[in-house]
Amino acid sequence: MLTFTTTAVLKVEKEDVEYVFMVIFTVEAIMKIVAYGFLLHPGAYLRNGWNILDFIIVVIGMIIHCESAAFNEYGKDHLWLVGVEVSGHINVILSSSQRSAYIDFSRRVHLSIVTVLEIDCGECSITVCRVVSVILTQLELKAFDVKALRAFRVLRPLRLVSGVPSLQVVLNSILKAMVPLLHIALLVIFVIIIYAIVGLELFCGSLHKTCYLNNSVEVAGDDPHPCGKGYRCPEGEICREPWVGPNDGITNFDNFGLAMLTVFQCVTLEGWTDVMYWINDSMGNGWPWIYFVSLIILGSFFVLNLVLGVLSGEFSKEREKAKARGDFQKLREKQQIEEDLRGYLDWITQAEDIEPEGDEGEDDDGSSPRQRKCLDF
Repeated sequence: MLTFTTTAVLKVEKEDVEYVFMVIFTVEAIMKIVAYGFLLHPGAYLRNGWNILDFIIVVIGMIIHCESAAFNEYGKDHLWLVGVEVSGHINVILSSSQRSAYIDFSRRVHLSIVTVLEIDCGECSITVCRVVSVILTQLELKAFDVKALRAFRVLRPLRLVSGVPSLQVVLNSILKAMVPLLHIALLVIFVIIIYAIVGLELFCGSLHKTCYLNNSVEVAGDDPHPCGKGYRCPEGEICREPWVGPNDGITNFDNFGLAMLTVFQCVTLEGWTDVMYWINDSMGNGWPWIYFVSLIILGSFFVLNLVLGVLSGEFSKEREKAKARGDFQKLREKQQIEEDLRGYLDWITQAEDIEPEGDEGEDDDGSSPRQRKCLDF
């Protein structure tokens, strides 16, 4: 008994809708190429970065659709199937004619690929073969339908950017800010490393004591926390080691890596007060707060806010550039209109100066030929 895995009808409908949008995008690209030219002169289609993005998306879509059409045409005559034997029945689990074949190996223990079926729909013949690896290789080659390129379809919403100048300003400002942001990132890493080393020297091993029940190895309470000079265990409990530490042993200063992670947590302002209170409970309410307050002021309020400053500065620059480009474009259009108007007036003047011989004088209505031409024009 053969059972075939079929794709959903909804997917076919989505593929049809995709063809419609593909045609729209392709026509748009062709019209822009005809209007602006392709590449070889200033202002051409591919001289604009956003047009390059649109062109790449259109080309990838055309490759996918052309390949899918060729694959579907081939699949009408030849079909490769890989089957598995379950309780004496052969169930087809892979078909080269399906765009997205479904392979279910959840029952790997009970399944074994033992049969390969070559079906020629034209002659209605079935051939059984046991050379699984060879057929799988052929399937893999035939299944190479550039499906990996389909992932680039997620870039299609970026085509909206090419039509919205405000979005172009935002993205351009982010791209221009990459180098300054890299410098700020290095500064943040430098601050984190320094504070991680200081914390490693001051707080190493300080978060592994908690309250235990007397004469027991059971931790007291459902939510244990560090104890020591700053926090005294209640009566009937004793503060001692070992304890894995807060957050299952992730938050501590026992080694350089975890110290950097803890400092980074504090810099992001995510639970930094809890870390400070744990250190105070373990070491006392003396000076540890100086470490954390200085870290927050320097690492969070100062360094991280530089990111906002850089982005804001680049955004202002790009906005001014966009405004200048818009003003320049308007000025250019105005100059072009004035040049066309001057040329038009020169043409009228030359037309007035050209008069046929023997036509001098006035007509019956009292107007000269020059005046009549101007009136007719």
